[in-house]
Amino acid sequence: TRLVGLVTLLILLILLQPILICAKINQDLENRGSLQDASWAVIFIPYWIFGALVMILTASLVPFAPPADRPSLAILGAEQLCWYLAVIFLCLRWDGTWTNSYRQIMVPVYIAVTLRWAQTLVTLRRVRLDVQRMVTMDYLEANVLKGKSVEDLDEEELKDLQTNYLVVTVSPEFEPYAVEGEELNEAKIEEKKVESSPEFEAATEMYNQMVGGLACFIVFGTIFLVLLTQKLDNKIASSWWVVFIPVWVERGIRWLRNLYGCVCGTVTGEEIIVHMSNAQAEGEVNNESNQDDKDAEDTPADIENKGTGSKQEEKAAVKEESLAKPEKAKEEAENLESAAKEKEENKEVLPSEQAGGEDISKVSEKREKDAQSNVPSAEKK
Repeated sequence: TRLVGLVTLLILLILLQPILICAKINQDLENRGSLQDASWAVIFIPYWIFGALVMILTASLVPFAPPADRPSLAILGAEQLCWYLAVIFLCLRWDGTWTNSYRQIMVPVYIAVTLRWAQTLVTLRRVRLDVQRMVTMDYLEANVLKGKSVEDLDEEELKDLQTNYLVVTVSPEFEPYAVEGEELNEAKIEEKKVESSPEFEAATEMYNQMVGGLACFIVFGTIFLVLLTQKLDNKIASSWWVVFIPVWVERGIRWLRNLYGCVCGTVTGEEIIVHMSNAQAEGEVNNESNQDDKDAEDTPADIENKGTGSKQEEKAAVKEESLAKPEKAKEEAENLESAAKEKEENKEVLPSEQAGGEDISKVSEKREKDAQSNVPSAEKK
């Protein structure tokens, strides 16, 4: 319940701030309303609360963050502090407490933007270091572990391994390719394996996007800040449409780049597999249709040849069957003779002195007659 209440409070603070600003500006322009005489410091109360919470949270996370993340968090905290001071200076200027020029009041904004650029550079450096740490599992086993298993390492060795290396996944179907005039040695093959991994592709895409965003931010952001301060100080007579031209251009470039990524993006592995399976299916259908077309295009001579070939095959099968009949008859005769001998042996073994001996002898005589009647028929066959 407390968590839900805290989240609801934060959402209300975020939504309440632009509502208050719009209401204040609207009533100042119309010269009527309860917010006309309200101080800008009162209007920005939601921002004071929200900004203070963000700075406290960022400062509390810095001591517990990993050493590699501490510079980014420290820069982020300093940037939030600069934005906080910039809003304070603007409130003092709009309330008439300060009469300084906007060029002086916007100094915290310049520092905050510079810190944003520095944070982007730090992130780019981390991405480059991560790319340099990328290795395959084969390289790790051959050059680092050297026959050992990861389970055999102690905590310190495992920590060093995780710090110095970043294992990437390589497709089992990977085949190294060589550019003309290039020799493929173990180092080149390892480099090409890393470059084919999805981790390397994701890191490269992130790096390129951040570089492009930083370049646009530096160029168009600087131009916009200069035009904005000059316009607020009444140094230029241009319209606000001209002042915001750098913003329109930067937003347009970003939207076009995102649109290009959505429409003309790279094909994923699953789509490649689906495409290959469809191509194989189309090939099978084409082969079947070609076979049908070939059968349909057969001449009467070809059909006659096929018919004679089938007739010859039938004759050969009949001939083989006729040759196999005597052998089968001989085997049946031998089986019947062996059965008669077994019956005779059983007859000798049967005791005639037992009760019911006459019945047993009659049965044995009947079996003997049946066996003798079967032997001539087998020989006849």
